[in-house]
Amino acid sequence: MNSSTLARWYREAPVTVILVAVNCAFYLITAIESRSLQHNLEGSSLGEALVFFPPHAAYMGFTGVFPAVGHAFLHVGFAHLLMNMFLLFLIGREIESYVGSRLMLAAYMCSVVGTAACLTWAAPLDSTAGASGAVYALMVIFIVLCHRTGRDVRGPAVLLAVNVVYTFIAVNVSLWGHIGGIIMGCLLAWPLVYGSARQRTPIVGLVLGASLCALLVGFAKISTSIL
Repeated sequence: MNSSTLARWYREAPVTVILVAVNCAFYLITAIESRSLQHNLEGSSLGEALVFFPPHAAYMGFTGVFPAVGHAFLHVGFAHLLMNMFLLFLIGREIESYVGSRLMLAAYMCSVVGTAACLTWAAPLDSTAGASGAVYALMVIFIVLCHRTGRDVRGPAVLLAVNVVYTFIAVNVSLWGHIGGIIMGCLLAWPLVYGSARQRTPIVGLVLGASLCALLVGFAKISTSIL
């Protein structure tokens, strides 16, 4: 891989490339802090600050939004990072080329917040890290995009199905994080792929606002139950 290849990738899909780079940078920081490639979140101040544990985030109040978003840039071990970044790069470039960089970023962050909201309501005692929820959302959007553009949907559909099966049989996997990502993908896919240019931005903004409200109401519910 040379600099011209990286430059071409950046020109084609700058947001996707930046998201991958930020995830890799966060992993590198946690690995250096913990002095471990596999147990990189243990003994890492960055990991401790951004792993999403809903009761702790709720105690932080509105600033609990930071771990609700930041957890999606952490990964547990190099294999976890590699799998998510491969899918993010592969699928994100396709979606970004279709909807544009601004909407790609909005949809990605919307998926992250929506996934955190789902975790807060459905699995409030789980600690979560990783971009998997957002990646699942992108997989759903990509399936709809393939259908819209006349491409074969069987490959993306099988990819999603395999990952769903993996979610239920693997250990230490965030079930509700993945389910939350699929829900967000379903909410975003139609307006992003079939909506007009004028419709996409307000609808994605509406979904983001609703996701943020659901997250904050979940925080309030947890805080009330603790008190």
